[in-house]
Parts: sequence; structure tokens; C-alpha cells
Amino acid sequence: MEKFHSWCKKRWFLPRSFTSEKQLEKVSGVYVPFWLTNCDAKTQVDALGKNGTQLAGWGLSGHRNQRIRCKTVWQRSPIAAFPQTALKKIEDALMNAIEPFSYDKMKAFSMKYLSGFMAQKYDVPYDQILPRIHKRIDEHAVKTVEKSISGYSSHVVTSHNVQMENIQHDYALLPVWFMHYQYHGKNYDFAMNGQTGTQAGTPPLSWGKALLFSGVLAAAITGLAVLIGGLMFR
Repeated sequence: MEKFHSWCKKRWFLPRSFTSEKQLEKVSGVYVPFWLTNCDAKTQVDALGKNGTQLAGWGLSGHRNQRIRCKTVWQRSPIAAFPQTALKKIEDALMNAIEPFSYDKMKAFSMKYLSGFMAQKYDVPYDQILPRIHKRIDEHAVKTVEKSISGYSSHVVTSHNVQMENIQHDYALLPVWFMHYQYHGKNYDFAMNGQTGTQAGTPPLSWGKALLFSGVLAAAITGLAVLIGGLMFR
């Protein structure tokens, strides 16, 4: 609750009912089903590196004193416990925003952990989410290789290829605090990582507070303009 209130304080235009005691009673702890993927990512990245005003790298000659070259980087890196939500009704973006979880603290399943909490069973089989896993691991692998490129002031990736090898997957339940909120006919969802406290959600906007702030700001600007105008014509 402390973390939730801290999150709310940073959002000036929340309606008061969003943080009311009645609303906070709706916050529920849920074990969300995830598929965790382990694999080796064999990654090829072609990139153009730049030093100052000159492009540098491997291969092509340019004009005058500018050299353009291309560098190919190969890297094989292990991808451990890469998560993907296995529940249709939960938005991937919301779960992605509260990652990562502490996978090294996972325990073998036992019913005792579910006491006092809700638990959902997966309704998305692993083969259906594999394309999304491929896309996320593709992006992750390229960023990992990019971090190994050094000696340049900047670089641009021109092409890449990622191959997943030795793919394995596990099924896990991960702890999330949820709150569903309805405001002026619209639905809003808030989620918090049950391990790290990382929070995400699209908060509702109180137009009353927003208009009040706009009015105060407009009055302040008008007052400042009048004051400056008065000083200028003295």
C-alpha cells in the first residue's frame, strides 16, 4: 500500500476515488501464469560505427576523407528464464512493464503458497506464444551484442540475424498485485511486481483537477505578464 500511495503521489490529476479506502480494498494478490524460455541465442549483427564526423568500420571506401565501413559481430549468449504471459485477459505490455522477476528465488510448486491469493491457470499454450518469444528474444539479443561494440562515438545497426538454439521452457506462477478500476465508463488496470514493487498502469485523469490546474496556471501567467508590462512602462 505504501508503494501504491507513493506511485499515486507522482500523478497529480488522479481522481480522489482512485486512492479511496473502498477502492484499495479491491487490490488483490494474484499468481499469474507465465511461460519461461531458456535458450542459446546465436546472433549476427551488421553495424556502421562512427567516430566524430567520420564513419569507421570494415569494408567500404567513401569520398574524400570520409571512410564508411561495415562491421559484423557474432555472439552466442544464453537466455535464461525469458518470460511471456500465458493468460489472454492480461495485457502483455502491462506485464512487460513490471519485469524482471527474481527467477533465482523460484521454488517448486506447493499449494500452500496459494493460500490467501488468487491463482490463474494458463489459457495460452506455449506454441502460440513462441512467435512473441522469438520477437522479444530477437530484440534482447541484438541489444546485448550492441553493448559489446566499443571504440566508436556512435553506431547504427544495418541488419541482424538471431537464431534460437537448445530451446527449453518451463511453466511458472509469478506474484503480481492487481487493481481494476472503472472511471467514467472506462476500465483501467494497475499492476505491481509482487517481488520488486515495480509498478505500471495507465491512471485515470480527473478533468476537474486538470482544469483547476490549467486555470491557476493561466492566472499566474496573466499576472506575471501584467507585472512585467507594468515594470516596462514605468
